[in-house]
Amino acid sequence: MNKNIFVFVIAGTILVSASIAAAGDGYGNHVGELKQLDIKVVYTNFFYRDGQGYAVYYIGGPMSCEIHVRNTGNRTFNRLDITAQHQYYESGVCDRWWYQNPRTVAFQKGQPLPGDTRRTWTELSLGPGEELVLSMTYSVPLETCDGLDQTCVSIKHTNNGGEMSALFYYNPECGVFCPPPPAGGNK
Repeated sequence: MNKNIFVFVIAGTILVSASIAAAGDGYGNHVGELKQLDIKVVYTNFFYRDGQGYAVYYIGGPMSCEIHVRNTGNRTFNRLDITAQHQYYESGVCDRWWYQNPRTVAFQKGQPLPGDTRRTWTELSLGPGEELVLSMTYSVPLETCDGLDQTCVSIKHTNNGGEMSALFYYNPECGVFCPPPPAGGNK
């Protein structure tokens, strides 16, 4: 084998291996793609907005939202996986006078809310100028602590072959909402 070709193959192998190792979750973070996407959470069917403008849903009732992803660029995005999850916005201790088992609990920022809080949509495509509107409904269980909560959104692009995905969008505070204690309860 020619010495120059051998050096080129070894250098290429090292470069590819280092890139894959640095990416952690796939073949690199597709940061350039993010500039072409407008992503937001729109809360729907809420009871009212509080003094800070947050959508209010009561613990024990349903809450719903939409994940809007709009392509402002000229390329088509294929094989997108979009995940949304409702989480606690702050850390603290909660006196759940409405749910006694146990009554006092601690929670951490970023911890998923109780129940089925995660939704993933896979193999999505988004052409130039198009917008995806992904609906999500969550029944807020009684074991949930009151206070501000967040909707975390992440987007991955699955590379050809589907073995690896590259995370290129992660925003734990993509949306913020407020579930106060259940209506009509007594302390």
